[in-house]
Amino acid sequence: MAILALDAWAAKYAGEFLEIGLGGRACSMGGAFCALADDGSGFYWNPAGYSRNDKIQFSGMFAPLYGGLGSNLANYHHIGFSMPFTGAVVGVNWIRLSVPDIPLFPNLDGLSYNTRRDSIQAMGGYPAGYFSDSEDAFFFTFAKMNRFNLDLGWSYFEVPIEVPIGMNFKMIRQSLHNSEAFGLGLDAGMQIRFDLDHLAGSAGLGDVCFALNYQDFTKTGIDWGGKNSDAIPANIKTGIAYLHHIEKYNCGLNFSYDTDRRWGNESRWGAEFVYHNLMSFRMGQEWRGWTFGAGGRYRQFALDYGFINTDLGVVNRLSFQYYIK
Repeated sequence: MAILALDAWAAKYAGEFLEIGLGGRACSMGGAFCALADDGSGFYWNPAGYSRNDKIQFSGMFAPLYGGLGSNLANYHHIGFSMPFTGAVVGVNWIRLSVPDIPLFPNLDGLSYNTRRDSIQAMGGYPAGYFSDSEDAFFFTFAKMNRFNLDLGWSYFEVPIEVPIGMNFKMIRQSLHNSEAFGLGLDAGMQIRFDLDHLAGSAGLGDVCFALNYQDFTKTGIDWGGKNSDAIPANIKTGIAYLHHIEKYNCGLNFSYDTDRRWGNESRWGAEFVYHNLMSFRMGQEWRGWTFGAGGRYRQFALDYGFINTDLGVVNRLSFQYYIK
């Protein structure tokens, strides 16, 4: 018994589970999060943003894929931890995609018509058994914030600049039926953020952030054994964000736009309204369709929900963060 071209399928789609998206906040903004990455999912979108986590933080996500609770086709989970450490931030995160109860049918290629017919009739349309697919990625993140004043050279005019940098070291493990694969990869990211108030000499203009995340720049190899391997193509993710705080009403507006180049130019955009740093409402658009979501925060606990409407059905993201002061 075997599944047709199972090993070839595994190699061709190695690492695809890392394209699904992470975090209720980021996904509800269409995944346009490279320049905003400042929460527990930040390592995924841009490791440089992790430098903004100045408290010990636990984070996680639960996402049933394509179906309701108890009837979903797959499960997508995340759990992570980060903490400030000697002027930097370090983090450990685990992402898992699991697909249970995949039907197993015999490979009937090359057999005569009568043999194929008899085999199908003997099975009665039922599979010969079931197997599962599990895909894991472990991220070890290091990020550091750099701040300085940029001297523009006239009238002693200086603009405060933030240039955080970060790097992910990741280990990938995939298990599909009787096949297993392992891989190692690296991501490197940076952001450049400055406030328009100093630049324009006028108050209340907000901040602008430019960002770059070079994912899998080592062409992450996935080795299935038996001379069957594949490499995850590198991706250059760029982003820009505008962050505006309305002091009078203690509210905030954030707008973001990202471009991915792994499979061509894919663009994403997102918008977020934050009220008193307690409630947030979000929307965006990505290649799968429109996205929506909301979030709430109480003391040291934050909860975010994301909704994505795709051709295959509704995808939900529910993530949390807990901060230790």
